[in-house]
Amino acid sequence: MITGTSMYSVTPNFSLHSVRELIEDNKELVLGKFLRDENISKDAVIESTINNLSRLICREDVSRLALIDNKETIKGVMIVERSKWDTEILGLDIGRVAFVLFRSDTNVTERRILIEESLKTSVRKGIKLVFSRVPLNDLLTINAIQKEGSTFVDNLLTYYVNPRQIVIPKVELSNVRTVKAGESDANALSEIAREAFRMSHFHADSKLPRNRCDELYVKWVLNCLHGLADTVLAAQKNSKIVGFITCKINNIDQKNSYGVIDLIGVSREHRREKIGLLLLSEALKWFSKRTRSVYVGTQDVNIPAIRLYEKARFRLTFPMATFHHHLTGKPAHLRRSSLSPVADDP
Repeated sequence: MITGTSMYSVTPNFSLHSVRELIEDNKELVLGKFLRDENISKDAVIESTINNLSRLICREDVSRLALIDNKETIKGVMIVERSKWDTEILGLDIGRVAFVLFRSDTNVTERRILIEESLKTSVRKGIKLVFSRVPLNDLLTINAIQKEGSTFVDNLLTYYVNPRQIVIPKVELSNVRTVKAGESDANALSEIAREAFRMSHFHADSKLPRNRCDELYVKWVLNCLHGLADTVLAAQKNSKIVGFITCKINNIDQKNSYGVIDLIGVSREHRREKIGLLLLSEALKWFSKRTRSVYVGTQDVNIPAIRLYEKARFRLTFPMATFHHHLTGKPAHLRRSSLSPVADDP
C-alpha cells in the first residue's frame, strides 16, 4: 500500500464490488452520452461498464489505483492503460485514462492525491504522455487534473440523433453519388484523411509531430476500411473519391446497440459543395435500418462540423474536456512531497 497522507492511502488492491458502489454514487457521470437516450437501457450501460472494468483491471499493461480513507471507504478510482495504437503511430509511449471516478463528496485536494500517484506509476512504467477526457460537468476532477500539471487541449462535443424519428435531409448533387468504399479506394481515402483532420486533440498539442498526427488518421480510416467500421461510404464525383464517412454499430448487450460515426472527411477542393451533408444523410439511411441511436463527436472549434451535424438534425448531448500530461523530464508533481488536505479546498 502506498501512503498518501495519514488520512488517506492509495492502493492497487480494491474490489469490483467497491467500484460498483462508486458507480452507483455517480450514475449520471457514468451514463454520460446515454443519460438522455430513451432507446438505451441505463441498467445495461451500467452493467456493461462494470463488465468492461472487470476485464480492464486484470490486464498487465494497466495501472489501477484507488484512494481509500481511514474508514476504508473508496473515495476514487483511476485506471491508466498503455495506448498501443497511439504509441505505435506517434512514436512516444502513451497512456490513456481509461477510467477515473470519485465519490461526489471528494474534494479537489483528495482527488489530486490519487491523480498524483497515478502519474507517478505511469512514469515508472515508462509512459511519456497521458491522455485523459473528463465530462465538463465533473468540475472538481477537471480542477484537480489541471492542478497536477495537465494541459487542456480541446472540448469534445458528442451529438446524438435517432435516425428513425427525423426527416433525413434529401441531398442530390450533380455528378456525385455515394458508394460503399472498397480496397481499391484505400489510396484516395488516405489522401483525404491526411489533410481533413487538423482540429484534433493530437494536432492541438504542439509537442506532438504534425506529420505523425496526420498519419494517425490515415491509419484510422484504413483500419475502418479493413473491418474496424461496419461500412465506409464514399462520395464519388466524376468517378473520383472526394469524401467518406465511417459507420459502425456497437453492441452494449444483446438488446441494446447504437451507431457511431468515427470519421467524416471531404477533400479540400470539394468542401462547401454539400458533400459532407450528402454523406451524412446516406449514413443516417444506413443506420436507420439497424439502430435508433447514432452518435458523432467533434471539437468545439470545428464550427463547420457542428453546423453540419445540426443541419442533419443531430443535437448536442455530452461535452468532455481533453487533457494531455507530458511526463518527460521531472514534472512538478514529482518534485514536491505528498499533498495534504486543506480546509478551504472545495
